[in-house]
Amino acid sequence: MKVLYIVPYAPSTIRSRPYELILQLVALGHHLTLATPVRNGDTSNEGRWAVDPRVRIVTGSLSRFDRLLALGGAAVRGLPLQARFDWSTSFAHRLRRLVDAETFDVVHVEHMRGAAYGLPLLRRTPVVWDSVDCISDLFERAARQSASRQTRWIARAELGRTRRYESSLPWRFDHTVVTSAADRDGLLRLAARRRRANRRAQPRVSVVQQGVDAERFMPALASAHRDPETVVMTGKMSYHANVTAAQFLVQAVMPIVWSSCPTARVVLAGADPSPEVRALGAANPDRVVVTGFVDDLNPILNTASVAVAPLVYGVGMQNKVLEAMACGTATIVTSSAASALHARDGHELLVADGAEKFASRILELFSRPERARSIGAAGRAYVVSEHTWAKSAEVLAGVYESAIEARALSGT
Repeated sequence: MKVLYIVPYAPSTIRSRPYELILQLVALGHHLTLATPVRNGDTSNEGRWAVDPRVRIVTGSLSRFDRLLALGGAAVRGLPLQARFDWSTSFAHRLRRLVDAETFDVVHVEHMRGAAYGLPLLRRTPVVWDSVDCISDLFERAARQSASRQTRWIARAELGRTRRYESSLPWRFDHTVVTSAADRDGLLRLAARRRRANRRAQPRVSVVQQGVDAERFMPALASAHRDPETVVMTGKMSYHANVTAAQFLVQAVMPIVWSSCPTARVVLAGADPSPEVRALGAANPDRVVVTGFVDDLNPILNTASVAVAPLVYGVGMQNKVLEAMACGTATIVTSSAASALHARDGHELLVADGAEKFASRILELFSRPERARSIGAAGRAYVVSEHTWAKSAEVLAGVYESAIEARALSGT
């Protein structure tokens, strides 16, 4: 199968979904062309974005001026900013010329930020949209629960436009995929508001769940030492949901832990820590470490006593949870972070909501290292069995075949 895979940002081990799915699709024998706009117009070395030598790379320029122009156009047209955040007119033209010149069996386009690149190509070939998450659900929760007043204001301002735009997309694309059943249900609820006459009974929306590279994220040797009374949270630390989670952890949960265990430490590991996250470390320099970007999270996850994902709100399936579990580190999450998983509370991980309960779970694992080891081992077994990228790629390839078949039957 010949696939044009369009992403609004270059895949990497941090942006692992497109990176890993492309690798696995190539391993299945498909022919991939990866297309992505490049920030600040630097297309001088397209090869650096290659995830595999068998993947052809097509890039386009995305300058600051392009972005400002696109965001201004979105505001004028009543579109959400997400719909044009990574828009480059020159790159869109390049994609159309590419599809005119070559025959692709299917086009794959990722995220709301990339959706607009796929819409003009629908006249030429089947297009699958990887929504990843239901962004309207994310904004609705951020508007109510973010610790940042600015984030709450932006989410409220964008929510109506986001709902209108996102509700139309599953009807327009041949097939839509998301990371979790909750996100699928969210998109179908939105789409029901925009039901169209003389079209399918409902949009085609399938779950292609997140995976984890269990060879990259794996337990250290059995004799390896874990730092006592150390809690680690990983993730991109500029992302608003992670910022709120880090503040909840350090400001609400850890004071309860410290009252019983004053030597406990917190490690906040992830790229681009916001001023609010850096302030958590500055205010508690002996107890809170903010690492910034870490090239390899494995050692940090393997030396912590406990990994946590204290998300106050969020959508989709959390990579940070899968990676911690893959390392065999006992993991505590809120119900928000656990909602997309089939892992059992008390077996493969621990679920806790509210500062008191979350703190008690941390203290439980501190005091019972054998319990932490048992949960960590069960968590590792769960993700190795249920969350492989190979399995996700097989599901995605099936979606491609379904989209191609449906297009052929429709005669369009």
